Amino acid sequence: MKYKILILLIPLIFIAGLFIFADSNLQSNLGPSADVLSLESSRSAAARQESKPAFSRGFSLGENLIQEKIKNQEKLNIIILGYGGENHAGAYLTDTIILGQIDCGGKEVKLVNIPRDLWVENRKINSIYADRQKAEDLIAILEDDLNLTIDLWVTIDFDGFRSIIDEFGGIEILVQKGFDDYNYPRNDNDQVDAGVMHIHFDQGWQKMDGEQALRYARSRYGVEDGGDFNRSFRQQQVLVAIKNELLKAQNIWRYFSLFKIVRDNFSTNLTTNEMWSLWDYLRNDPDLKIEDKIISTDNFLYASHTSDGAYILLPKGGNFKAIQQYLDF
Repeated sequence: MKYKILILLIPLIFIAGLFIFADSNLQSNLGPSADVLSLESSRSAAARQESKPAFSRGFSLGENLIQEKIKNQEKLNIIILGYGGENHAGAYLTDTIILGQIDCGGKEVKLVNIPRDLWVENRKINSIYADRQKAEDLIAILEDDLNLTIDLWVTIDFDGFRSIIDEFGGIEILVQKGFDDYNYPRNDNDQVDAGVMHIHFDQGWQKMDGEQALRYARSRYGVEDGGDFNRSFRQQQVLVAIKNELLKAQNIWRYFSLFKIVRDNFSTNLTTNEMWSLWDYLRNDPDLKIEDKIISTDNFLYASHTSDGAYILLPKGGNFKAIQQYLDF
């Protein structure tokens, strides 16, 4: 099912863009400066020499990376990393890795979910970010293996989504297939409680609070709807619902209550200018052609196990050339 890039970016960009109205003291936790990144991907030193933490550059009118891409009708690559956050088992394992490309000349968008169990550098890809909480570590590997450049990155604490959903009083989700998961973690931190519990979702429209939506998005072992690929679909559904709630809000003051959530759970190398430029571009061009790219065992991957029995995914043929051609980034 096709989802516009707005689904992925509006919950981040719209709230974060409004964040610049808040007290500047709140900006210190929003992310590392782009000019201190050890990897600068496709950003030149000239373009990023004065970069500061996201949103700290206010309303400067200078041309930014997004505007340059649009003016030159070039392609823009973005990666979104989702993780549990503090007080979660595997706090910084990026169980959601979404790669997106906006073709500013062809009016097209490509989306691809990178499987969490993909085996790279002798480890699962979802463990790369966990070492130092630096997006550039994971970006370097993806750029090398997939032969592409990544311009922008966003990291999201899943607890932030839970808090945002509760702030809106819940979200409406269409459960396309009811399911039971008898192995859902009883506690986010298995050091506190390593037990499991049963969760159930009925088919049809459901009103979910933050905790219910988080369970819906994180469940992997549903009898009728299990696995990472189904979970990725449900995560996108949650993003759709959050986007819908954001667009319903009539009073700007409602967004101010979300600023602390954004500060504590959201990081990016996007500057304030780039946030607004990207938001404006997507908002004024809602009919972008969307192409979903799926990488799975049905096409380019095969399942295997490590010497200690861990489940992993490997590229067929022993390299990523076929995947590179398929993505065409």
